[in-house]
Amino acid sequence: MYPDNIPDLPSHRGQCILTDLHDAVAMATDAMDGILFYSTLRDNIVYSIKLRSNERPVKVIGGTGEVNGIAVDWLDKLLYWTDSRLNHIAISKYDGRQRKILLSDSVVQPGYIIVDPHARFIFWTYLGSSVEIERAALDGSNRMVIVRDVLEVDALTVDFDSQVLYFAEKGTGIRVIDYMGSTDRLVFQKSGSMITGMDLYKDYLMWTERAPSNELLAMNRVNGEYVGQHSMDELMQSAYGVSMYANSRQKDGQSS
Repeated sequence: MYPDNIPDLPSHRGQCILTDLHDAVAMATDAMDGILFYSTLRDNIVYSIKLRSNERPVKVIGGTGEVNGIAVDWLDKLLYWTDSRLNHIAISKYDGRQRKILLSDSVVQPGYIIVDPHARFIFWTYLGSSVEIERAALDGSNRMVIVRDVLEVDALTVDFDSQVLYFAEKGTGIRVIDYMGSTDRLVFQKSGSMITGMDLYKDYLMWTERAPSNELLAMNRVNGEYVGQHSMDELMQSAYGVSMYANSRQKDGQSS
């Protein structure tokens, strides 16, 4: 865990909240409730942990194949996840109750997933090359493809206020599109990029890159200026994602 002021990162070693995780590949937070959800490939379980206490992680979802994406609807307290082995998108309450498969038809190796509970949309990607990004209503209806033929999606995040998606394309950089899939443009270019996770906070777009760089990087998404980078070699593990834990990212109120 690191401070939200990007210039402070070089002098901050961070706070480790979980250790000895084996192949943790997905995470999402509910800032209001102070909960982190995460999955590991070792045991195919989705866990939750309360960030404001010293409680141990709790098993929420078991019996999965391979969970590669987790997202939360913080208004209705619903958990969404993708399963790339069982080929579906599922949903449950935060405690795992009322679990059900939301989408499975033509869902083959789904990857990252994002939820916008105010606009009442979910967005998801697929693993592999030449893939699509899709959108559907929170109940799985009105499904549509908004981006086609992406080389490979390495990360996905959303600006809820502007209603645009940022996604990392392997070997190219970071692109941005609106919720309809139009206005597709490249906002950060890096040949051979290997981005593993991405999120945003205020004017900052932040992402991690896998070894050998093993860094947290940031840019000003308003003016396009590269802000800087922070080595995370002290973690002794490859950085594999970033999630912003801030109330401003999850505005209260009823979904529209």
